[in-house]
Amino acid sequence: MPNYNINDQINTIETDAALFDILTNFSDDYIDSIIQGALATKFRPYNNKLPNYPYLINTNFDAILDHYTGESIDTIKQKREDVFMRFVQSICDYYNLALTTMPDDDHLYSFTYILYQVFVLEFTERMITFFTNYIIQNADSFVNALPENRRIARSNYAKQIFNDKAKTNYLIIYENMPYIFDILAGLDINFNNLVLGLSDENTANFITSYVADKGNCYKYHFASYLINSDTKAEMNSALQLNLMKMVLGNDSILNPENNPFIKDE
Repeated sequence: MPNYNINDQINTIETDAALFDILTNFSDDYIDSIIQGALATKFRPYNNKLPNYPYLINTNFDAILDHYTGESIDTIKQKREDVFMRFVQSICDYYNLALTTMPDDDHLYSFTYILYQVFVLEFTERMITFFTNYIIQNADSFVNALPENRRIARSNYAKQIFNDKAKTNYLIIYENMPYIFDILAGLDINFNNLVLGLSDENTANFITSYVADKGNCYKYHFASYLINSDTKAEMNSALQLNLMKMVLGNDSILNPENNPFIKDE
């Protein structure tokens, strides 16, 4: 397995044999294992982030190039390209995306870094923010889509949190997240709009200039977290909290006068 703190090994690159020993650290099997492991554990509503593997790997390749004085520079560069393409292809395969344009050497690392950041490293917080923003932007429609008997606020706790009449819709949504989840899960959101909601305009344009959706990425890889029994409860808590943060602001939530679950000692 590669050691991402390999300064001692890099400092002893004196022959192509030594270089070969270092490059074998980046074997296909190991790269596959860290990509698949990262994808399998990308949903982390309460845990720390995964390692930023593209950044770590690129840093090590830069160090190798800085210390190597032989004639196999092209071999090093090709290995780095192969590693990043393996990241890109694995992420595309996982999300059923098509690589429509091959990134050139100057943009391959940037594309790998951003693709990994949006769809793996920051997957959970970006997904939760996406759903929260969508709810806020369409609050009236969500409330109108609820059964009539669900459009009345019931929770005293929620009433104390959303105590502004102008925020009544958010209060109703807060209390009816399971119903909102069903509505969200049934939406038809295309890939371009999904990526835009997960990032920003420049980032979305950069990603969609290289990849396109072959299936229904939103339905199978984002909305599924709202209806899967293994993730639904965590998504409910995360979205309720994020809705409060975005509607009321962090200061309001942490104020004991507004949040009855916080005691003022």
